[in-house]
Amino acid sequence: MSERINKIFFKINTHLRAFDEYLKSESSGLRDVSGRIDKDDFKTITPKPKGVGRPAMLKIFVSYSRSDARDFAEAIQTHLTDFDYTVFTDINSIKAREIWNDIIKDNISNCDIFVVIITRGALISHHVEREILQAIREKKSIIPCVHRSVDEEHIRWGLDKIQGIKFNNEYDLARELHSRINKLRNT
Repeated sequence: MSERINKIFFKINTHLRAFDEYLKSESSGLRDVSGRIDKDDFKTITPKPKGVGRPAMLKIFVSYSRSDARDFAEAIQTHLTDFDYTVFTDINSIKAREIWNDIIKDNISNCDIFVVIITRGALISHHVEREILQAIREKKSIIPCVHRSVDEEHIRWGLDKIQGIKFNNEYDLARELHSRINKLRNT
C-alpha cells in the first residue's frame, strides 16, 4: 500500500512542480506586471495542445540492462513522456517483425540526449556497451545515471568523468533526470 501511495505522491509532486515552472515562465500569460497571477486567467487554464507554442520535443534514448534496470527504464519513459519528451526504450518502442538492432542504432543516431542507466547488469552487458560506444562516437549528449550499488571505480567507457546522476530508486531517478534534462533544454 505504501508503494502505491508513494507513486501517487510522486506523480502529484512532479505535476505541481511542472505547473509552477509553467506559471513562472513568461509565455504563460498568467502573471500581471507585478509578477502576481491574474486570478481571472487562472480559472481558464487549459494545457496547450502538444506541439503548439512549445519548444521542439527532445528525443531521449535510454540504454539499460534488462536484467536489473527494466523498472528504472519504464519509470523514465512514463515520467518524461508526461512532459512531452519523446523517449525510446527497447521494450515499448520496437514493433514486432522490426529488426531491433537497426532500430536501436537509428534511434541513438537521432536522439538529442543519450541516457544510460548504470547498474551491475549494464556494466557486463554487450548491448549496453555497444550503445554507449555508438553514442560516444556520434558525440551525443550523455547523462550517466548510476545506481548507488555501483562502485565508481567499476564504471567503464569514461562515463565516470561525465557529470551524472546517482539514484536509489526509480522515483529519485525520474525526478533527477527530469530536472537535469530541463536544465539542458534551457541552456
